[in-house]
Amino acid sequence: MYQYKDHLGNVRVSYKENTSRVEDDFSTSTDGWGGTYGGSYINNNNQKLNIVLLNKSHKTDKYLTIEPNTPLHIEFDYEKGNMEKSHFIIIERKDGIWQSATRKVINLTTNKHYKLDFTFTGDYIRVIFEKGDASDKGTFTTSYVDNFKLRQNGLEILEENNFYPFGLKHKGYNNVVNSSNSALK
Repeated sequence: MYQYKDHLGNVRVSYKENTSRVEDDFSTSTDGWGGTYGGSYINNNNQKLNIVLLNKSHKTDKYLTIEPNTPLHIEFDYEKGNMEKSHFIIIERKDGIWQSATRKVINLTTNKHYKLDFTFTGDYIRVIFEKGDASDKGTFTTSYVDNFKLRQNGLEILEENNFYPFGLKHKGYNNVVNSSNSALK
């Protein structure tokens, strides 16, 4: 818990860091990951998310709840396997509608550790690994994802106090918390 004090030492705002995390190392399961239109998410002894796709329209994905307007940090290790082109896509949902205009597409062309930062206004996202090349249509190709991490840091206001200029606390409305503000961090 953190506190912001005024020049007289009065506690004006008490807040805490509110962190959301998703961490998948795929050592025991692939919970929440699914395949659409034939996408496969096989986890075998190599303890990675194996993405086996037949056509460009096939995907492996996961749906996640997020805090709107709060920075989102995503990291993962990617190995392209025999998949020449692949995409990592994020689509947000705002007011119950998927927003294709704010869709983020990252081309995955090399084996590396990816670090991505975004801010969305919606409360729900879909992260997708998709085959990016239609030239190998009808051929099963495989890529691998490991150490998938998603983190969101925000602040939650626990208490806000107001004081008269001579230091006494206002009465009657100091215990009401009705917002959160990430600008205090």
